[in-house]
Amino acid sequence: MKPGQTRWLVLTAAVFLAWPGREQAWTAIILPAISPFIVVNSAIAARSADLLLLAALPLLVWAFFRPRPICRHLCPTGLMQDCVARRGPIKDSWMSRLPPLGKWAVLATFGGALCGFPLFLWLDPLALFNAFINSWRSNTGFVAVASGLGLPLLLLLAWWRPKIWCQRLCPLGAVQELAWRSPSEVAPRTFSLLPARPPALRRAGRPAGGYRRPVGRQRSVAEKGDEDESDAPAEKMPPGHGSRRDFLAAGAGACAALAPLRGLSSRGAPLRPPGSLPETSFAGVCVRCGNCAAVCPSRIIRSSLDWRQPEGLLAPTLDFSFDYCREDCHRCNTVCPSGAIARLSREEKRRRLIGLAHVDTSLCLLAQGRECTACIQKCPYAALAIHSADGGFSNEPLVDPAKCNGCGACETVCPVGPLRAIRVISRG
Repeated sequence: MKPGQTRWLVLTAAVFLAWPGREQAWTAIILPAISPFIVVNSAIAARSADLLLLAALPLLVWAFFRPRPICRHLCPTGLMQDCVARRGPIKDSWMSRLPPLGKWAVLATFGGALCGFPLFLWLDPLALFNAFINSWRSNTGFVAVASGLGLPLLLLLAWWRPKIWCQRLCPLGAVQELAWRSPSEVAPRTFSLLPARPPALRRAGRPAGGYRRPVGRQRSVAEKGDEDESDAPAEKMPPGHGSRRDFLAAGAGACAALAPLRGLSSRGAPLRPPGSLPETSFAGVCVRCGNCAAVCPSRIIRSSLDWRQPEGLLAPTLDFSFDYCREDCHRCNTVCPSGAIARLSREEKRRRLIGLAHVDTSLCLLAQGRECTACIQKCPYAALAIHSADGGFSNEPLVDPAKCNGCGACETVCPVGPLRAIRVISRG
């Protein structure tokens, strides 16, 4: 089977596996789980690894022997960009002057992962593809659509500036470049996922002064699979120049990883799905793929749009306005590709704490002497009981922290509004 045919087959399979609403929800994990960029950095940040490494590491090893194998055969995002770029203007003469931002993003993410907060995992093209597919779920709203805008923006970029994402910006492509490139090489080789331009057109693009455009003699990676070379010689750099920049990129990522933690205690941590990593790592390890929100039957997982916490934008949070985290459900614990939400059984999930319910007696109907026990009757963990206050003259709900799971059932049924008398807040 030709590489181009393989990519179309992978695109079809990726849409089928990630499409929301399917009974086999766990299949949505497959595409992002083959990304070495996601799996390796998330394992470093979480200080743990699972079976997902078995899917990603062989592809990383493959990249040591073949240039960009994931780009050539397994990336649906790259295929869609190719289709759009063929219909756009060809403006690539300045491509060689653009610094390798993708490589620096990889190194910054690696440096951040060492500190527990990988910075740019959400830029992985396979995660962006999943996020776009999941934005078509049944409860599509503004937040769901916003979380899926990454792929359309990449397609627009591919139409405007062909190849710029794949060759200079994509972190997954940069991981493969770093793996395949020999340490003795001075500069990374470039690859084209688009058909080569005719030689006459390339010669016509050279100025009279003799400057040679760095478009070069290129072949389509998707169609021929041979390595590309440029007609223009690579610009030699001083010894250690690239190493210094790489070290600075990794160091900058490590320093930037510490920035979101400074104001965390003053802002308070948002509610995350059960089994989530600590807040100091969660927003970095989460790739915003939308899998957890797509499979949640209660529709309580929403993408955050809190601009006061920019490091957590579009990361999943819990909203108990209309429903709660069911005690018999653990679907979100089966579909996270990065490990931001742990893979848990139903019983293990019940023991994971989401938050702690707090009662505002100034709003509580029972504390005001009116008849209401809705939260006490609804709690599936028997964590609420009637407590006598004011020397026995009044009653109010009392939360047992040892039993409260933070599932939000009490908050959902509270009749007081718009601000509920009992609310779940993070224990962090």
